[in-house]
Amino acid sequence: MSWPSSLWLTCMVSVIFGHVHSLDAGHCEAENADCTDTIPANSTPRSCLRLIMAGDAHAAALCFSRCVALETESTCPNENAFVVTAAEVGATQQVDRALVQPLLKQIPLERWAARETPLAAIKAIRPVLGLLHHPADVVVFLREYMLALWAAECYAAYTSAFILSNQTQPDWWAHPLQIPPSKNINEPVPMAWHEPSAYAASAALEAAFEIIAAEVLGLEDSSKYVMNQEDETLVGKGAWSELRLYDQYSDVWNATNCARLPKTCSVLRTIPSFSEVLPELESPDDRIPGVVSVFRLHPGSSLVPHTGPTAMRTTLHLGIEVPSGTEITVGGETRGWTVGRVLAFDDSFIHSVRNRNPTKPRTVLLANVWKRR
Repeated sequence: MSWPSSLWLTCMVSVIFGHVHSLDAGHCEAENADCTDTIPANSTPRSCLRLIMAGDAHAAALCFSRCVALETESTCPNENAFVVTAAEVGATQQVDRALVQPLLKQIPLERWAARETPLAAIKAIRPVLGLLHHPADVVVFLREYMLALWAAECYAAYTSAFILSNQTQPDWWAHPLQIPPSKNINEPVPMAWHEPSAYAASAALEAAFEIIAAEVLGLEDSSKYVMNQEDETLVGKGAWSELRLYDQYSDVWNATNCARLPKTCSVLRTIPSFSEVLPELESPDDRIPGVVSVFRLHPGSSLVPHTGPTAMRTTLHLGIEVPSGTEITVGGETRGWTVGRVLAFDDSFIHSVRNRNPTKPRTVLLANVWKRR
């Protein structure tokens, strides 16, 4: 939904994080019904979005259905757009997946995110859902549609799609904004942001910051940063490149890049969390599905809303170059980096990144660790 961010950020409070977004106390007092856990008759987009962030998709859907502001919106599917689709999914037939894949490729997902066809997309999704016979296939396809809806700010339709996914494959996702392609793990309270101090690797990275920053910033040839093909679809604007040091899942260090940053790799090799195998899995194949890399978001660039592959890991960012105008939003909450400090978050939550600085890149060292539960 193309609402000004100031409209819904004014009173939106995240119950999960206890974080207040641009809270205007006077405004809340004037419209107290929009700043409570109840669903008032005069619901507004900001009160409905608050419910999504709090993890209550059903209450959010009811909230949107009462939201007068949505009735004249013409760029997004309305909150009832998935009702017929849900019935169609229930009547799916057994069909060869080879027949479905070409249809999936015809759906212009990238155009939905660009706000070109979000309303027309609902007409395209129905015949595809009618052919998907396995519930997991339906959920995975809905996920792509949901990410496009979120990027287009079509929050009412996003909420309805999440509810449909839960009807199709119950308990696949634990939170409306935590939608990795794989099934979620059992977490008492899913959290988008984590305390860095909960992970020993955070302290180790911060202690080694001077060594890491000196080598990264001293690397003269920026062409050594490359764009991985699998990441191209995440770039909404500009460029995003990577200097990969360690593939955690395959347990392989990049000899070429480590020769460029020898002291950095030497320090990183001493951090056991990066190569840890979960004891309960008892298999060398069950390593962290992640990487240890230096990522550079170029000036004026952004990453579209997306998620990581699994809810079993936590992502750590060590700030190296942090110019003004850079920020990351995870699970609806926006934060910034600090040079020499670590941010910790669950990248199975929808997240997006922006570097609005016109001349300077944002550079972080990224590493994944097993989530502490």
